[in-house]
Amino acid sequence: MEPELESLGELPMIGTGDERGVTLVETMVAMLITSILLVAFYGFFFAFSDDVGRQERWARTLEATRPVMAELVLRLRQAVDVDGDGAIVDRLDSSWQDLELVFFSDRFDAEGPERFRYHLEGCADGRCDLVVSITTADPGSGPDWTYTSVAHTRTLLENVVADGSPPLFVGVTTGPSGSSTITSCGGATPCDFERLRIVLRVDSDPLRAQSPIVELFEEVRFRNAQ
Repeated sequence: MEPELESLGELPMIGTGDERGVTLVETMVAMLITSILLVAFYGFFFAFSDDVGRQERWARTLEATRPVMAELVLRLRQAVDVDGDGAIVDRLDSSWQDLELVFFSDRFDAEGPERFRYHLEGCADGRCDLVVSITTADPGSGPDWTYTSVAHTRTLLENVVADGSPPLFVGVTTGPSGSSTITSCGGATPCDFERLRIVLRVDSDPLRAQSPIVELFEEVRFRNAQ
């Protein structure tokens, strides 16, 4: 007799277990999720790095601006009236196009007081260099000192904001009706105010839009005013 054949339905099935490989679709989905996470991480990282860089640039600008303001305040407090008109400041023009502040201060070991002139140079896109020109008095020309020697010029700060914001220099005087400001004087119009308001604004990074602005404010009362 021929041996009985086993029923095919009872044969073990090959390859029908629970173990499966990773499909192409699953691989693409995993890669997409990983890419999204990486983009988010790098976006956060670069934003954080940029913010740190902005704060560092602002801090460096503040560190450079403070001594300039301190030196200007000291010179103004020691300024003297050289022509006897009762005004400490000799000339003031608060307009950004022709900004000028002129006064005299006897701080150096030289005959007669020195003439200090603050002005702007190299302006571009609302940013300028703040410059001081110092001229020593002509020897033997006192008491009516003359100033014909070559001025020593030095750039104090770069990227001073000059785009229509509050004036860098403005005179302040107090009368019966309160305080008033003077923006232009000199020559036939004495600068007869007792205080000078200074608002020094410096762009910490002019190459970047909306960069942090360093702003220092002082209102100096003249010690030697008559």
